[in-house]
Amino acid sequence: MSKHTPGPWKVAGYLVVTSNGTVYTFENETTKAGELRANAHLMAAAPDCKKALEQIWDTIKQRCGEFQTPTRLQWMEVVDDVLTLCEDALNKTEPEATE
Repeated sequence: MSKHTPGPWKVAGYLVVTSNGTVYTFENETTKAGELRANAHLMAAAPDCKKALEQIWDTIKQRCGEFQTPTRLQWMEVVDDVLTLCEDALNKTEPEATE
């Protein structure tokens, strides 16, 4: 599997600029401006989303290993931790979250 360019990636209009200076553009004649902008933000959030997935995986493995017979409350705490990581990652994909 190829390694991706590490984050952070930034959005400038319809451009995504990676940490190594590579620039991707999302301008074309048929796609609406709002969609182009949303696509740029989604792509720029990719490294953060990957990191969040890794954190979710690690959180579940670590937290579940803490319990021999987890109680309902302990499972709810694990789910709460995972949901917080998911929400943070999803928020980074929205244009409004980074402006």
